[in-house]
Amino acid sequence: MKSACRSPVKQGGPPTATAGPARDLRRAFTLFEILIVLSLMVVVIGLLWPSLSRMVAYTQLRQGAERVGTRLASARVHAIETGLAYQFRYEPGGRRFLVVPFDQEIVAASSPSAGSTGADPSNGGGGRRATRTVGMLPAAISFEGGQMLGDKGTGIPDEWLSGLPDSAEYSGVLWSGPVLFHPDGTTAPFELVLQNKKNEQVKVTVRGLTGGVKVSKVE
Repeated sequence: MKSACRSPVKQGGPPTATAGPARDLRRAFTLFEILIVLSLMVVVIGLLWPSLSRMVAYTQLRQGAERVGTRLASARVHAIETGLAYQFRYEPGGRRFLVVPFDQEIVAASSPSAGSTGADPSNGGGGRRATRTVGMLPAAISFEGGQMLGDKGTGIPDEWLSGLPDSAEYSGVLWSGPVLFHPDGTTAPFELVLQNKKNEQVKVTVRGLTGGVKVSKVE
């Protein structure tokens, strides 16, 4: 008898390739997963927000104090260069300040409405301009303390602001008394306190003999 011969069956061979292009299957995010991610982001922002808010308030307060310090220093420089006494005034409880010559006639002469070129008419014909500057603290920062001086809460003539940028925003303000800078570079010792909405404060101090300006740390 002849035994039937059967060919062995191959197992474990490579899978048969399917016809047509292979499909790239990608799993999409479900609405529930998106809501979880958004909830986590809200929690993280809520935890970090107090620190971020405080950092922004701190930065604005420092910038405001440095801006005032720069204007005070420039008033001293103008006084030395022109031989005129300059004054710095600020808005108690507000944000505005200005630097103008102390002599009202010179201020009026430097105004474009007076038909003048801005030269100092009493400075020996030197032709030096009587510089006038206005400025404003950042939002939420105000002058809240310091030495207000004698005649605080007074208005100034409109001629002092005539021709200056945004002069309408500074009209009708009740200003502090003047901080005077003399042509020899001296001034009276003076201190200003700037404060933000978080009751943080910075002190701007002016030395008498040297006229130097110092900005303190945030307290």
